[in-house]
Amino acid sequence: MNKSFTDDVMGEKATVLKYVSGYQPSAASKSKYSALADEKVVLVNVKVTASSKYYDTFGADSFYLTGMSNGIDQASTTILDDEIKAAGYPPLPDAETGKTTTGWVVFTPTKDTTKLVLRYKRLAAKASNGTSITAKNFDIPLN
Repeated sequence: MNKSFTDDVMGEKATVLKYVSGYQPSAASKSKYSALADEKVVLVNVKVTASSKYYDTFGADSFYLTGMSNGIDQASTTILDDEIKAAGYPPLPDAETGKTTTGWVVFTPTKDTTKLVLRYKRLAAKASNGTSITAKNFDIPLN
């Protein structure tokens, strides 16, 4: 896939390497998390580089899936991290300031979600030097 974005203001970069739509969780996970019965599981393999300009952490909780039928962006989830790791999909570890990590991010959109778009939300902030950073979304279509 190799679709990426660079946030020039923050100095962060992410590349979607590939994704799996329709991952089948184990029966144990489905019984433990009943909501999985009405959802599909999407795994996104991402390589991220955290800002070296600002102290920052960049990881799975930086991403959302947008295009949901209810109009609400869906946050990633860690409920299946142990399971996907055992299945050969190591979860994305947080990248600390200036570092790069690679791994998988889990989303559980409703089964009727057809358009998959990965979103990184840069939040508005004020840097220690007084610089204002505006909020901005970066979207990568998956399909």
